[in-house]
Amino acid sequence: MLIHSLIFSVVVFLYDSIITTGEEIRCFWGRKITGAGILFWLNKYIITLFLAWELASGQNMSDKVRTLPLLRSNESTYIIS
Repeated sequence: MLIHSLIFSVVVFLYDSIITTGEEIRCFWGRKITGAGILFWLNKYIITLFLAWELASGQNMSDKVRTLPLLRSNESTYIIS
């Protein structure tokens, strides 16, 4: 389920990047470098790197989910989907 959340996050980020490209070009490209521009670029590319890293490392996720121990039981149960 975690991988689905990650994929959803990537899709929403890409959608937002696509629909805001025109504003980005108008406001930041070809203009003087300012503090706001630096923050904008850092924010955009740090998120891009984080999502790429998570997608690359998320491929080795296990199908096993550890649940809370049952009442009066000393063993943890595993659910295999």
